[in-house]
Amino acid sequence: MKVDMILIMCLVAVVVIVTIAVLFPQYKGEISTSMDANQYQIINMSVDGNGYTPNVLYAKANVPVKWMVDVKQLSGCNHELVLKEYGVDVQLAKGMNTVYFTPTKTGMVIFACGMNMMHGNFVIN
Repeated sequence: MKVDMILIMCLVAVVVIVTIAVLFPQYKGEISTSMDANQYQIINMSVDGNGYTPNVLYAKANVPVKWMVDVKQLSGCNHELVLKEYGVDVQLAKGMNTVYFTPTKTGMVIFACGMNMMHGNFVIN
């Protein structure tokens, strides 16, 4: 009986962990970073009414970034993109938008919509 209870508790724990991972993902989408001929890091992200995809982006410190933001759907919230740490505050238009900046510090940097309701992160290595 005691072994059965332990087995059941382990199964319940696994179900809870998987459920949390599915319902509350920390990362969504694929990581897409490459270098172009001008030595910019190319970082791709799309935006719609539900947020940023992917919402966690990776970049190298001290290498210029060419952030390709594909706006699929504009809303009152997502028309502005702010990355305060690097002085980025741009008005987005539907379609492809390009944002340039150079990350100078390692660590995590938050970006958000102009209303600070939709968020994402750059992880700078």
